[in-house]
Order: sequence, then C-alpha cells, then structure tokens
Amino acid sequence: MIATRTESFAKYLAGILILVSLIFMPAEKCQGYVIPANQLIAFMAKNFSKFQTLVIIQSTQQKDENDETGDESFMERIWMESPDRLRSQVTDHPMGRVKEPDMSYRQVLMANTAQRLAQILSRMGVNLHSVALTRIDGVIAYRIGDKESEQPKILVEKDRFLPLLLVYKASRPSVLETITVQFKDYKKMEEGWYPFEIIYTDGKAFKEIYTIHTLKANVPIDPALFVMPKREFAPEQVSEPEEVPAEEERLRDIIKKFEEKYQ
Repeated sequence: MIATRTESFAKYLAGILILVSLIFMPAEKCQGYVIPANQLIAFMAKNFSKFQTLVIIQSTQQKDENDETGDESFMERIWMESPDRLRSQVTDHPMGRVKEPDMSYRQVLMANTAQRLAQILSRMGVNLHSVALTRIDGVIAYRIGDKESEQPKILVEKDRFLPLLLVYKASRPSVLETITVQFKDYKKMEEGWYPFEIIYTDGKAFKEIYTIHTLKANVPIDPALFVMPKREFAPEQVSEPEEVPAEEERLRDIIKKFEEKYQ
C-alpha cells in the first residue's frame, strides 16, 4: 500500500516537473511549426496596408549619457507618406534637434507590399533565412534574423503579427551604428494597429522615447513638405572703390606738382 502511494506521488511529481519545464522552456526549444519569413512579412505588411499617409503629433524625451546638460523634452510633428517620404519638425523648441535620429525604421509602419517590406528589412541587414520562435517581455514572438543580441533582426508578435522589436544597422558618415527600436502600446484604429509608444536607442548612450498624442491617417499632405529647402546664401557683397570727387582729385594733382617743383 505504501509502495503504491509512493509510486503515485512520484508520477504526480514527475508530471508537475514536466509541466513546469514546458512553461519555462525557451520558445526556441519548443518551436513546432515555424511560419516562413515571407509569410510572416506578408501578414505584417497587411497590418499596415491602409496607412498611406500619417500626420503625428508626439512628445519626445531625449536621453544622452554623453551629454552633461541632462534630458531634453519637446513636441514634434511628423508627416509620412508611403512608401518612403518623411518630414519631422520640432514645434516648441527654438533650437530644434541637437542630434537627428535615423528614421528609416518608420517605413516598416507604413503601407508596403510584402516584397518591398522584405527588401527594406534585407537592406537593414536582417537575415530573412533565419526564423525562430522567441519571447520578449513575456510575449511569444517570431524572430526573423540572427539570434545574437546586436545582430539585425525583427521580432513579430505571434498572435497579431505586429513588430515588437527591430534591430538594424544604419549607415552614417564614417560610422555604422546599431539601432534598436521597440514598438509598444499598440492601439486599434480604423485603419489598423499602430504603436503609440516607440523607444529608439542609438548605440548604448543615446535614447529617445516617443509618445504619440494624436495620429491622423490618410489625410492629404502637401508634397512641398517633403522637399528639403536648399540653403540660400546671399551673394557676396563686393565693396566698390569709393569714388573720389573730381575737384578733390584736381587739388591733389596741383599739390603734388607744387611739391615736385620746389623740392
């Protein structure tokens, strides 16, 4: 009788251990069927297919560990038009931005064909041949790209196919920077889901947190907004030689001749 109870308890304990191990096992270890990258990208593109234009008003909190002046906060207005037109403007800070972030990640949140979205990710360095399941902040997601932390990748929520994290390489003058972008606080709009909080990290020291206050989709945008004005320089002012009055010139000649005569 005692042996039977012991065996039952052992089986019960083993079952509990198996259940716990399955719960806490990394998602990569229990993948099952993983959707191919091209299908994931198509599902993700569909989520943003109705965002042809966007006008966003957001607050920006800027943190720079290398800047001793402290954090900066300001309001920004952003205009976007699919596929790749973008303009941003600081609205309440006379000095504007001290440092311009790389904005190419915002293309992922606009209307794209699946093919074009795949091209965008590929240009960012994302390995489209590497797909696996993972977790981020307790949420199961598909990872397209390499596993290493600083390698380009995009994490896509498993249930809604929404991007949660994007890591990519951005080319700047004389430097190749690693950009990490987190997409949070998705809200359902008539046109689809959109993240109302975005955390942008440039390297390890520079960070910006964007909180969207208003978002208008598919409103007309003047194309002139996307034309960067050329810097106009005033023509160099060449100083003209001062005109010497004729009478003054005549007197100088007389004095000169007089001096030469009596020297």
